[in-house]
Amino acid sequence: MNPWVLTYDGFDPYQEGRREVLCTLGNGYFATRGAAPEAVADGVHYPATYVAGVYNTLVTEVSGRPVENESLVNIPNWLPLTFRCEGGSWFGGPDTEIISHHQELDFVRGVLTCHTQFRDSDARILQVTQRRFVSMRHPHLAALETTLVAVNWSGRLEVRSGLDGTVRNDGVARYAAFDSVHLRPLGTDRENDEVVCLHAETTQSHIRLAEAARTRLFRQGVRDDAIPELIEREGYVALQFSVDVDPGEETVVEKIVSIFTSRDAGISEPGREACDWAMHVAGDFEELLEYHVMSWRHIWDRTRTELGSDGAVAQALHLHIFHLLQTVSNNSVGLDVGVPARGLHGEAYRGHVFWDEVFIVPFLSLRLPQ
Repeated sequence: MNPWVLTYDGFDPYQEGRREVLCTLGNGYFATRGAAPEAVADGVHYPATYVAGVYNTLVTEVSGRPVENESLVNIPNWLPLTFRCEGGSWFGGPDTEIISHHQELDFVRGVLTCHTQFRDSDARILQVTQRRFVSMRHPHLAALETTLVAVNWSGRLEVRSGLDGTVRNDGVARYAAFDSVHLRPLGTDRENDEVVCLHAETTQSHIRLAEAARTRLFRQGVRDDAIPELIEREGYVALQFSVDVDPGEETVVEKIVSIFTSRDAGISEPGREACDWAMHVAGDFEELLEYHVMSWRHIWDRTRTELGSDGAVAQALHLHIFHLLQTVSNNSVGLDVGVPARGLHGEAYRGHVFWDEVFIVPFLSLRLPQ
């Protein structure tokens, strides 16, 4: 057992929720569960992203009495990226079969890698390799790289990359009786041929949120400059690309996302800042990854603990430290945030801050006192 890598083989719908939690990626400013980018909340998958300190209160009438709950908000989903053979179903849906699936969470580098083979209803097989990270160096950025290979077919491949603001707080079954819509959509924008932006606001705390996604497509290492189609509806925006592929040919989709809120200091307006970062500040995937890995290397230099040859115990310890540092990091310094009971990994306890700092503060005070 590798004490620095968490590995899963095969797809098990009964374990998917647990895996998504454990494969969460974050940087102390925001975190995203390890759901597949093509997945939607359906009882098996639960894609969700949480920004530290972004809460909202809803009141639900229960047995004639108002019940008030304040919750850590599931903000718009930046992950959506799906694909299909022309005329077929979108991969990841009920009409597609998962032939094989393998995923690895690398604690040292803070990178989640997934290898999956899909087969559609026409027996066309698509091999998909994805790498993602939430940047520890740049707290407002995340990146997703998807490599697609047609295995046994040729033809038109369609790729859709979007931002979904229609999400709800539906991650905990025992809260199902309470209102769960914390977001009000404020509109979408297309900045240019590769950048779209989505705006939303929390319904009660009136925190404005903006996400901008820059999507680029490469064929055999060469940038494809075809103008994508805009897909737009209330609370959702996406770019759809079409490209001809042959067996064994690689198509790479690079998605870089920036996230800002009205709680951020020193900005003009969240949407303007998010678009500026997506268009002008963020580098390409490999450049951002290099800085991200370097930041994690510095963190581990100060926090790693060696436990000898016991791989299972060492892996568990490294996993817990990894998730703690994704909830509270140097990127949390100066923010009005605490340490939620479940970190930034889900909605249990509604993201409230209790006495867990009794265990957390001693670790941080010795290693990251700032």
